[in-house]
Amino acid sequence: SLREKKDLTVICVLHDLNLASQYCDRILLLNRGMLVDYDSPKQILRYDTIEKAFNAVVLVNDKTFPDRPLVVPIRGDFKGASGRRHNP
Repeated sequence: SLREKKDLTVICVLHDLNLASQYCDRILLLNRGMLVDYDSPKQILRYDTIEKAFNAVVLVNDKTFPDRPLVVPIRGDFKGASGRRHNP
């Protein structure tokens, strides 16, 4: 409410993608200090973006909360959508 009343920009650092999805209007996704992408949670939190950035296999549920995706990590040896086996 303070952000809205005072028309402030709030910047926070989160390592939990689901918290970022729930509370942020925009996400700046970094990997090892390098910019991967910057956009809305719906545009950033997609399985292909996360797989590319972190070499991690995830499922993304964008049906429960249409504008707020839910990211679920999957075991490292699971074959992702790309068909590649992931072993972090």
